Amino acid sequence: MDIIEYFVREPKREFYVRQLAKLTKKSPTTVSKYLKDYSKKGVLVCEEKFNHLLFRTNLENEEYKDLRNFYLSRYVKNTKSYEILTKKSEVIIFIDRIDHVELMVIGPCSINKFEKIAIDVKLHYHSTINKKLLDEILNGTKIFGTIKL
Repeated sequence: MDIIEYFVREPKREFYVRQLAKLTKKSPTTVSKYLKDYSKKGVLVCEEKFNHLLFRTNLENEEYKDLRNFYLSRYVKNTKSYEILTKKSEVIIFIDRIDHVELMVIGPCSINKFEKIAIDVKLHYHSTINKKLLDEILNGTKIFGTIKL
């Protein structure tokens, strides 16, 4: 797993360099280099605690949001649940809620629960597009299908 994926999976968690080095099986020097690069870009925030560097995500950073969308949508797309949904649905909208992901599915209901992945996935089914759903669509990321108004 990439170093940044730990921050994608747990966006509210803080990590020490040595902690990530152990998790990723990389040297602390290598991990430190990556973390400092992400920190310079504003993706991560770095602070010193107890003579150690502590890193956490900058949830407002656009590059972090893009990385998170990329990784989470990839997790979703690599599942059997997603494959089943794409066979019967017209559109699937991906919405990141930080502590979970919501999939707005337009079309017939084909599964009750999404399989377990790196983050909790909540499904919402709709037969048509209404005003509230349109608002969610405009603020989400389409990962499957075409939207017809």
